[in-house]
Amino acid sequence: MEMDKKDELKGVRWLGVVALTLGMVALVGWFDYLTGYEVSMAVFYYLPIAYAAWSLGSLWSFVFAFICVATLTWADIAAGHHYSKEWMLWNQVIMRLLCFCFVAFSFDFFKRKSDRQNEKIRQLEIGTLCICSRCRKVRDANDNWIELESFLRENTAVQAQTKLCPDCARALYVPVSRQPGP
Repeated sequence: MEMDKKDELKGVRWLGVVALTLGMVALVGWFDYLTGYEVSMAVFYYLPIAYAAWSLGSLWSFVFAFICVATLTWADIAAGHHYSKEWMLWNQVIMRLLCFCFVAFSFDFFKRKSDRQNEKIRQLEIGTLCICSRCRKVRDANDNWIELESFLRENTAVQAQTKLCPDCARALYVPVSRQPGP
């Protein structure tokens, strides 16, 4: 029952984000139409695309990139922009789509990278580090046992160095004067 409520809240949140993003596109499109084709509002379409990438993921960010291209093209034509050749219109559509898809891809990439880094931080902050008492290997998030140095190198900015503490150095390297003679 509790899982149903979580799914329901997740669905409501998703629907709210989609509605907000569509509202942002509509608002930018309306201002784009009002300002006419001589004033470019194309950069403002990046905001809903970036928001969709951050909140909804890559698929929806590309969907909104297409919606933004359609809206920008509509605003351009509705404002009275006439192209002398039809291929020029399609050239503009393709160029806009490339730019908007690049924004969608970039923000999705940054979001995934941020999520991975936050997961590593969460793991290190609240998780316990499981270390083998014999070989000193560490269990990672995938239940693989790896060397402590490798774990630190992959999950932190710490550079491990192998050194002997003073107690171990004394135990391993007995001074020559204390060694029993022949």
